[in-house]
Amino acid sequence: MHVGAGRTGFSTGAGPVGFYASLGGGPRRGSRPSRRSPAQATKEAEAERLLAAFNEITSLHRTEFPGVTPPVAPPVAPVEHAKMLRRHERQALSGLGWFARAERRAARERSRLTANAEAAAWVAEAERERAKVQQELDRGWERLLANDPDALLGTLAEAFDDNEAPAAAVDVQGTEVSLVVLVPGVEAVPERMSGTTQAGNLTLRKLNKTDRAVYHLLLVAGHVLVTLREAFAVAPGIEAARVVALRRVRTDSYGSPQLECLLAGRFQRRSFDGVRWHEADAANVLTDTADELLLDRAPRTGELRPIDVRREPELARLITNVDLDEP
Repeated sequence: MHVGAGRTGFSTGAGPVGFYASLGGGPRRGSRPSRRSPAQATKEAEAERLLAAFNEITSLHRTEFPGVTPPVAPPVAPVEHAKMLRRHERQALSGLGWFARAERRAARERSRLTANAEAAAWVAEAERERAKVQQELDRGWERLLANDPDALLGTLAEAFDDNEAPAAAVDVQGTEVSLVVLVPGVEAVPERMSGTTQAGNLTLRKLNKTDRAVYHLLLVAGHVLVTLREAFAVAPGIEAARVVALRRVRTDSYGSPQLECLLAGRFQRRSFDGVRWHEADAANVLTDTADELLLDRAPRTGELRPIDVRREPELARLITNVDLDEP
């Protein structure tokens, strides 16, 4: 958003196309106040929506995830000593007359000692329970560090549960995990982008196939990278990950989703060290950090084309075994 001398507007330099659009504003000096028509207001609202959509595509891979730390059992809750003391005093003083001062003093002292003993016993038992919980947490942490399949796959399933692009860990071998990401097709990229005419008027121009393909690549790469970043953050024992990006093509006559592979690659944790996430775009980070990268782009437009898995039997088997949960 640009606010300064002149008119308020918005601009972006992200991706292959930069643009700026004025949002109008107050009247210029010496001119009559202008009123926006409903059509103009609708167009400006659509321009803002498109700007937000393209910014989301270009910044998706910049999502950060804090690294996990060993879990710690919750501390023991404070003992309710005063409540215990009042209860014991009521019991001890029951039946004693108001003027039985000596007996009442002795009863209160007994109540204090009894309440102290009960509080100490309660704390000791709570500490024992906390120690058991901590031992269980420590065992789970050790299993995660050792890449125990059940612990690792369960942790990743929980981490990926709220991802925009559905993802899953499907296998672990030693310190390497295999991931599958279901990415959107090019239809997820808006067909139009805001711009201005030579006269400075707001326009919503249609993207050509080449520009739209670039943004689709950024979107796919962003989903792959954000999945990798999250996996490395929550699975400290993993040193490398193989990832396959699949796209749903259609649902066949039997109700089964048909998938195609748009991207496959292998990435090491250490390759992400030092990446300037807020400067580099997702496509460059993807190619710069991958040990192996398999994708196919159309020569003229750069569109992502499905990988011919007939030449990649391992990918073919993986796609065959993927079971999508239908909504």
